[in-house]
Amino acid sequence: MEIDDHNDEIKACERCRLHENRTQAVPNQGSADADVMIVGKMVGYKDDKVGLPYQGEAGNVLDYALERADKTRKDVFLTNLTRCYPPESRDPRTDELDRCAPYFERELELVDPDVIVALGKLVAERILGRDVKIGDEHGTHHTYNTLTYRGEVVVTYNVGAATYEPGLRDTIAEDIVHAFDLV
Repeated sequence: MEIDDHNDEIKACERCRLHENRTQAVPNQGSADADVMIVGKMVGYKDDKVGLPYQGEAGNVLDYALERADKTRKDVFLTNLTRCYPPESRDPRTDELDRCAPYFERELELVDPDVIVALGKLVAERILGRDVKIGDEHGTHHTYNTLTYRGEVVVTYNVGAATYEPGLRDTIAEDIVHAFDLV
């Protein structure tokens, strides 16, 4: 399957209740040949309206971090664990994450990145399969190994957190720079 076919499948998805309230499902963005994949937990309100991930203030934080790494959105593969905006920005529920998981797994196969950047506790825990303390583990990297993918995972804060704690902008940027240093 090619990335365009994959994205068409995402746009038509009705696997879970999240499709009922969305404006549109939001597929990935960036290069399918990227060495670095950046993964968030969910589509935001503005993402849902525009149809692209990481819009609004959280997107500005991400763009700042990429700029610090001397990169742009075209140099990475941007995705989320869920592709539809949850009502009232609530966290995705376990069953919603599980229903969307095959999209992420397919993206790992299609992109085959060297490094995954896990944005936030929920993403890091889903990928690493264990409890994660972001305050203690941000900037660290871990080997991720499944039957279809082997690479490094860099843990950092959710870019949305920096909209409430502006001091995290530089921390997230440093962690993303570190991810590119691993390539």
